Amino acid sequence: MAWVSLNEDDVRNELSQPEKDAFNTFALESGQADRITSICQWVTSLVRGRVGAYAQNRNLLDLVAANIPPELYGAAIEIARYKLLTSFPAGRVFIDEARIASFKDANKQLDDVAKGLIAVEQPPTAQFDLSPSAFNSQDYQANPTTSGRVVSPNKYKQDLDFSFWH
Repeated sequence: MAWVSLNEDDVRNELSQPEKDAFNTFALESGQADRITSICQWVTSLVRGRVGAYAQNRNLLDLVAANIPPELYGAAIEIARYKLLTSFPAGRVFIDEARIASFKDANKQLDDVAKGLIAVEQPPTAQFDLSPSAFNSQDYQANPTTSGRVVSPNKYKQDLDFSFWH
């Protein structure tokens, strides 16, 4: 499944009408950058960072830096909504126990991904570096003539004489 970009309209659609009114009145002052844009960029970086925190997921990071796994899209929306409402004083009025619980659940989901407890689907554009240098194989670099097969020297191997068995 393709990874997706965090859509600012989806964040706006998660706001109730009174929240939208407060945001449009108090948070969008003239000459000020749109908070939603910067919050979405921050949340995207957060999600990608948590995905990459688990070593086996590092190769899964999509080549497009603005994309996140679709499994974590809902968590990203919850975090973005919470950050948006706490970014201006009038928005803090709307933070209740349910919003705090949703924010904590979304962060727990990201923490579980970072621990490897939740799997993240590989994006179709993921590129894996299969070159020998990606594995830092000194054996291969020392002897690349094994036609695709790496023979590792055994430094503990002893030349034993078993001729007495014949």
